Amino acid sequence: MVSGKYKKFLIRYGIFISLLLVFFLVILNLANQYHRGLLKYSLVENQGFDGALITILTIGTVLLGTSIGGYILSPLFLIAHKKTVGRKMAYRIQEKPRSGIIKKSYIKTFFPALITINLSLILAYDPSIQTLLLDTLSSNEWNLMYACCALFPFTGAIAMAVFSPIWFLQDGGLVYSNKEKVKVTSDPTEIRSLGGWYSNILKGFSGIAVIMQFYILVADLISYVDTSLNTTTVLFLVLWIIMPLILTFLYTIGIVALDIIFEKRKKFIIKVAEKFGITQKIEPLGF
Repeated sequence: MVSGKYKKFLIRYGIFISLLLVFFLVILNLANQYHRGLLKYSLVENQGFDGALITILTIGTVLLGTSIGGYILSPLFLIAHKKTVGRKMAYRIQEKPRSGIIKKSYIKTFFPALITINLSLILAYDPSIQTLLLDTLSSNEWNLMYACCALFPFTGAIAMAVFSPIWFLQDGGLVYSNKEKVKVTSDPTEIRSLGGWYSNILKGFSGIAVIMQFYILVADLISYVDTSLNTTTVLFLVLWIIMPLILTFLYTIGIVALDIIFEKRKKFIIKVAEKFGITQKIEPLGF
């Protein structure tokens, strides 16, 4: 049985996915007079089917990346922090109550969506990648957009796999302090979230520069549409303009999956911390 707090989300998510699939399988096919395919890894030579396939694959790979990334990379993130930044830091486990993660899921997945687009753009600029993924090549700008979309199932999984350990560490309540380091100095004692430290780094990587690069491509696509106006290109362009928001919502299913196994994840990360000698607990207000 699905918990009541997930039902409203799953209904909204199901409606969104249904509308997206209708757009690809019905509206896009009606507008596309050629009905040719785009993807080499697709079994059907049809643009609408290709769009639906990318959507379904992205949901599946995001769930896979979120779960595998969290369990495999969170211990590695902890080790890396202790061996570098945290060599003279004191680590503790802070009791953290379960938060309303469903309401915050859109904020959490916005940055993985930006990283997905960034990684996709980096890879899609390579002509060999375009040739590998695309069955039909057109102008440079549209090749780039199509290749980006074709990469979303793969880069989306990577993005969520990288962010998932952050949420593991945050939900496990792992924090560190410079208390020992500042004993002989006048610097103030600080307590920081281990997951938050990684989050700030990744948010910086997926910041304003990614958005600017994305909308530069949008501007190039608009200039192309001005010279080659048809219904299909307009529909693709509209979809591409709101792509960051579409990916953000698609990825929220990964956050819900993590919330369902919240207690298991928390126990896992605390056991990992204990193996590295982090056993002391603190109250929410400090060391």
